[in-house]
Amino acid sequence: MRKSTILLACLLLAGSWAQAQVYSDHFDNGDPAYMGGSSSFTFSESGTEITVTATNTGAFDNFTYQTHDPVTGQRVLVDATGNNKVYVRAKASSVGTALRLDVQDSTGYLTSLPGLTKTLTTEYLVLEYDFTGQYLDGGYGGTPCTAGPCNVDGSAIAAMLFYAEPGVGGFSGTIVIDYVSFGTPPDTVISSDVYQNHFDDPLSVGSFSFVSPGFSIAQSGTEMAINGDGTAGPYDPLTYIFTNFATLDTFDIDITGNNKLYVKAKSSTVGTTLRVDVQDISSFASTQGSITKILDTEYTILEYDFTGVLADLGYGGTPCTSSTAPCPVDGTRIADLLFFIEPGVGAFTGTVTSD
Repeated sequence: MRKSTILLACLLLAGSWAQAQVYSDHFDNGDPAYMGGSSSFTFSESGTEITVTATNTGAFDNFTYQTHDPVTGQRVLVDATGNNKVYVRAKASSVGTALRLDVQDSTGYLTSLPGLTKTLTTEYLVLEYDFTGQYLDGGYGGTPCTAGPCNVDGSAIAAMLFYAEPGVGGFSGTIVIDYVSFGTPPDTVISSDVYQNHFDDPLSVGSFSFVSPGFSIAQSGTEMAINGDGTAGPYDPLTYIFTNFATLDTFDIDITGNNKLYVKAKSSTVGTTLRVDVQDISSFASTQGSITKILDTEYTILEYDFTGVLADLGYGGTPCTSSTAPCPVDGTRIADLLFFIEPGVGAFTGTVTSD
């Protein structure tokens, strides 16, 4: 298992403690010996992945990972207090599988409060578990804490505990992990061979070729903010075109490999809905799908799956009319994305931010 450990002295010299990668494991030496836990789980490692196979898990069955030195095999302690974040790149055999992560210190105290849980899809996602202000053991048993909350020492993390479908159980399937990393992820949060934009280029604003009245766009750092002033109509869109930022040329993409779009986003307004349609080079849009997701006030990764819904129902605004609908959308030549905030309602006030 390939690791990356950075000494505190080096971090202080670099002046980058809050942003440094402290410890990472890429599961690339064919040795799953540092995985354990409930008998509901078995493990196999191949290439740069470890596959966790579950058979009818209990409500709080967990599998464990021990931090260790890759050369000697000895246990090591990780100081996660630089930015308190753990990143896990993982996927599951079933869309919607919940994966909770707790970290445990050298004396056995476990971050059972509040129990950070993320949602997996069948494609790889990078999950961010932020333990800032949450190094607390609830005293639920199985740790030295009996009447919590008890403090967990974030500077001496010895193990990670994962729960598949926590509180529910009954999970049978697989979870595949590509890496675990303390501090920062070792590579880009979401990686795509087809197209990706992490909004780290100010020119990203220009990719929004049309912004309906009532909305404005602003880019900062690695985020794109869509601001609503409360005047947008029920179906006023924002059109995003695919752009080569080196040449400023636009192009189309083929999404038929798996027909899925991932958007990492949040909203300042609780319960905000975000619909995304894809539109081909002939302006046919996937209104058959009308896939709408609900945003949280914290970042979540949304999956839009256009499999079987690449058709235009002819509602107007495209070459497809009610007399010719449904019209096929060419998934091999997708030219742009249509974003609708609060579709069918409109009048959005607040900010939707995408990473």
